Amino acid sequence: YDLLNIKYVVAPKNEGFSDKVVLDKKFGPFEVYTVPTTGWFDVVTAPELVKTDKTNFINIVHVWHRSYPRTWKMHPLISVEKNPDVPVGTQRVIQMTDEVSYKENGVDKNIFSDFPLAFPQATVSGQIKSESINLQTYSGVVEVPSNCTSSCFIMFKMSYHPDWEAKLDGKVVPKYAVFPFYLAVAATPGTHTV
Repeated sequence: YDLLNIKYVVAPKNEGFSDKVVLDKKFGPFEVYTVPTTGWFDVVTAPELVKTDKTNFINIVHVWHRSYPRTWKMHPLISVEKNPDVPVGTQRVIQMTDEVSYKENGVDKNIFSDFPLAFPQATVSGQIKSESINLQTYSGVVEVPSNCTSSCFIMFKMSYHPDWEAKLDGKVVPKYAVFPFYLAVAATPGTHTV
């Protein structure tokens, strides 16, 4: 729910939802549940870059979605460009060669037999102080924790598009795509407006 920023669930009855899903209201045979999320923003790490084309990333995103690195807020950078910018601090770069194969340091590997994802040093525990939406502008005040010293990003839970403009502390900054294909900006420890 948090990854997709789903704040409400409408269901005929509670069918084994997580303990965090709380019954809010009943409307006839339906119940409305409230789910806590971080909102539109979250703090994540991205120590890895996956180079791919527009058709070869579905399976690796699926592997990531079902892995511990996702639950530990490690969202690899993903690029469909031929020569992407590799941010300082990126520990691992892999190149998808087809739907299930990748190259790393010149060696051919398979996403199902050779685990393709980097493990983060720790789960970041950033805090979203506030957020607001004004027409098509999403903004937030985000605290990046002091233990997030490299590969830290503020992720915006909206599909990446090259026409998005990202600002950090009032300045336009480079934007990146992170798994599952959301927008993110690099950030240092401290409190930032994004």
